[in-house]
Amino acid sequence: MTSDSPIETTAGAALLPPPHRLQPGERPWPLPEEVRFDPGPLAATDPALAGLARALDARGRRLTIAGQDADARLALDPELAHEAYRLVVDPTGVQLRGGDLAALAYGLRTLAQWLHLSRSERDEVPGVQIDDAPEFPERGVMLDVARDKRPTLATLEELLERLASWKVNRVQLYMEADFAYAGADEATADRSPYTADELRALDAFAAARHIELVPNQQSFGHLHDWLRHPQWSGLAEVPEGVDHPFSRMREPFSLAAEDPRSLEFLGGLYDQLLPCFRSRTVNVGLDETFDLGEGRSRAACERDGKAQVYLRFLKRVHGLITDRGHRMQFWGDIVLEAPEGIAQLPEDAVALVWGYEADFPFQERLPRFAESGLEFQVCPGTSSWNSFGGRVTNALGNLQKAAREAREHRARGLLVTEWGDRGHLQPWPTAFLGFAVGAAAAWNVDAVQAADLERTRGWLDDWVFEDEARVLGRAVIELGRVTDVLGDDCNNGHALFFAHTFAHESFPHPRIVGVEDAGLDAVDQHLRHALDGLAEARSARPDAALLSEELTFARDALVHGAELLRARRALAPGNRVEDLPPAAAAAVRERVAALRATHAALWPQRFRPGGLAASLRWLEVFA
Repeated sequence: MTSDSPIETTAGAALLPPPHRLQPGERPWPLPEEVRFDPGPLAATDPALAGLARALDARGRRLTIAGQDADARLALDPELAHEAYRLVVDPTGVQLRGGDLAALAYGLRTLAQWLHLSRSERDEVPGVQIDDAPEFPERGVMLDVARDKRPTLATLEELLERLASWKVNRVQLYMEADFAYAGADEATADRSPYTADELRALDAFAAARHIELVPNQQSFGHLHDWLRHPQWSGLAEVPEGVDHPFSRMREPFSLAAEDPRSLEFLGGLYDQLLPCFRSRTVNVGLDETFDLGEGRSRAACERDGKAQVYLRFLKRVHGLITDRGHRMQFWGDIVLEAPEGIAQLPEDAVALVWGYEADFPFQERLPRFAESGLEFQVCPGTSSWNSFGGRVTNALGNLQKAAREAREHRARGLLVTEWGDRGHLQPWPTAFLGFAVGAAAAWNVDAVQAADLERTRGWLDDWVFEDEARVLGRAVIELGRVTDVLGDDCNNGHALFFAHTFAHESFPHPRIVGVEDAGLDAVDQHLRHALDGLAEARSARPDAALLSEELTFARDALVHGAELLRARRALAPGNRVEDLPPAAAAAVRERVAALRATHAALWPQRFRPGGLAASLRWLEVFA
């Protein structure tokens, strides 16, 4: 090993995120029964210290706070950069220096992992020197809480604690109608929206872990849950409704860009939502405005061009945000349709450039923002949505490419997205491969190798599932490999999921491509063994049994998808699911009923009640 290439070493690669520079020490630290710890400038209540105490407890040791004769000492070092730290473990104990308080917390998180990795050496800790700093200033996760799962506060707190242990420092909750806005009961009543007090508490919980909770509120398209109600339908671009990908119903989708009342509506939302957060940044969305120019703004779009109408509205929203003392983030897809408009963007706006396939052309999109001088972030995804079990190969390829192109074009950050398209049917643990790999890439781009499933499995077993038997990481990866085994050519999801959600439409279906009988045969064989050994998992997590149940649901849903595709392929082209022979239809109904029952039983263990009924509708096959 060379000191500049820690990623080549087992120890460095096993840490999450892997450090930039790791040099093994010549001699270990004899681990005392009582570890006396001087936190220096770091608050003794910092959650990173609690994490270290747990790691020591797992080795039969006790941490105590001590001011003198300490075994471990922390100090700020003005020569170190923001969030940079140096961790030294040697025979005298632990010395940790950081450029700021967050850096000291990150060093403690690394030390806790180092203690875990060396747990087989009960009485000593291997010596090491780690010099580390992040690749990007902003390392984020965005969780869709609009469609249809809104996690309980306990679930969100557990997520924030885990992300903090991986040095993630930004989190967003993607919202459409998911905050308890005053006077909005008609839009939010069935959604179990988050209250102001809940968001303030969550914001404080995140801040204690050096995470900035960034408010997120869609502000143009994706407002169908508001606009389909008479109270707000007059604000819609197309009040009579349009077809769009996020509902089976025809309904209004976007605000009318030229209607001043749209801005009054948004201002009212911001005035209630933004005070719940200490962040001075807000993500206003503005993406996927499918219906712009199709209704009330048609004349303006014909006169000035759709791009100019969009930019006018963006600037007006920007004015609302800056008037409230915030900085605006927005999704960059619509601007990129007419990239000459980038020069007209407000100079402090932050573009979020998203793309979720392994071959997404970030190398073509990012230079357009980089050359403008605007700050921007790159947004890959977990590849879990539209899948049940994830798409592992696509996730690794997408995350690796996004991180490398982000570094090449000097993006400010990496924001890993977890979406809930079509009922958020993927179980909770499915997203964590993307979260973990994304955290690794955001801290150390070269740590992520698209083909390295073994390293990814290790991260899952050690830092996600805490599984001493090293079973659960394999299970997640094998479920996520199903699309590779099938060999389908689907985009933004895979065929076994779309077999469910498009079952009510004619077959063959344009979203289900590349499926052959040989691939379905291979999937059958693969899924028989995907969860082998699951009963032998030894997770230290309190939700260990629930994890196994969730992964079993994913496997069963994939099995049903394969069976449904096989049955539909046996019929004549253009068939409807109602054309299935009686015996096949009865089998489908039985499997769907079992899946719906399991989905409903698992739901309340992590998620608020609102949204379950909407999610279950996506599992219905027969109209």
